[in-house]
Amino acid sequence: MKDSIVFYRSFYEAITDLPLENQLELYDAIFSYGLNGNDVKLKGVSSSIFKLIKPQLDANFKRFENGNKGGRPKNQTETKHKPNHNLDITKHKPNVNDNDNVNDNDKENVNVNVSGFVKPTLADLEFILSRKEALKFLDHYDATGWMMGRVKIKDWEAAARKWKSNQYNNDQLNRAPRPKMATKDDDE
Repeated sequence: MKDSIVFYRSFYEAITDLPLENQLELYDAIFSYGLNGNDVKLKGVSSSIFKLIKPQLDANFKRFENGNKGGRPKNQTETKHKPNHNLDITKHKPNVNDNDNVNDNDKENVNVNVSGFVKPTLADLEFILSRKEALKFLDHYDATGWMMGRVKIKDWEAAARKWKSNQYNNDQLNRAPRPKMATKDDDE
């Protein structure tokens, strides 16, 4: 026997749509079962809704019973932490960076990055693209940080060939006459 139950909004919303007679019957069944553990025989829609609510009432009752057990007994020995005999090892020490790397390279190569990528010159690109397209290509990829989508460009020659192919395809699409659509009059 309990003094209270948890009544959820979902219970209320499910019951609200029923006729008043069924609502009263269902409220009575919920409280009778939840507070006293009495099963009430229901029929029709009321029975169906109660079958959906009953598992939640059972789960809440089980939590109630487990809560009444009082938890772990006070007399039980508690878990003791083992003493740490290696205090000297585990004390926080600052990380000392003894990195003696020195760059003895007197030349500064602006065009080479860590991955070995070498930015093309205008003369390099003019073997693949026209001067105008090469300038557009350089401007575009300088602005994007030499990225193609989300990927860093590793081979500028392949990127230039793709650029040329895309430009050719775009030019062909713009020049090609549009095909005439067949109309109903053409069939006659």
